[in-house]
Amino acid sequence: MPAITITGVDPRFDGDHELDVEAQQFNGWELHIIKKISGLRPLEYQEALEEGDYDLVIALAVVALIRAGKLDRRRFQEAADGLLEAEAGKITMTETPGDASPPQPAPPASGNTGGSGPSGQPLNGSTGHPVNTPTPTGLPG
Repeated sequence: MPAITITGVDPRFDGDHELDVEAQQFNGWELHIIKKISGLRPLEYQEALEEGDYDLVIALAVVALIRAGKLDRRRFQEAADGLLEAEAGKITMTETPGDASPPQPAPPASGNTGGSGPSGQPLNGSTGHPVNTPTPTGLPG
């Protein structure tokens, strides 16, 4: 489970704060807060974490503080501003072995679960392999 550690920033917020996204999915307010602070939408979280996006770490820290009861959600921007003033390294995100990444929204219910491959070619939703589509010839079929 991911944990946000805040050290030497504000005595009210200092400590380890678990962010168990498996047990409790983000709610609408949390998604709104994350977007306001980081500018990211849910499908962008994983890549942003892999790239070390510090604004996302701050946003997740704010969500963890709200969940821990240390922050009123109406004061999220003020808290984020205060956390951003902290020296680099004072706010860290760690994951314990076996952690899952932040939850991603469920795929659309339209039945199109395929997506596209690196070349933009559609993928078969059940196998993930490229769909072989016939080359258009211009002749009626």
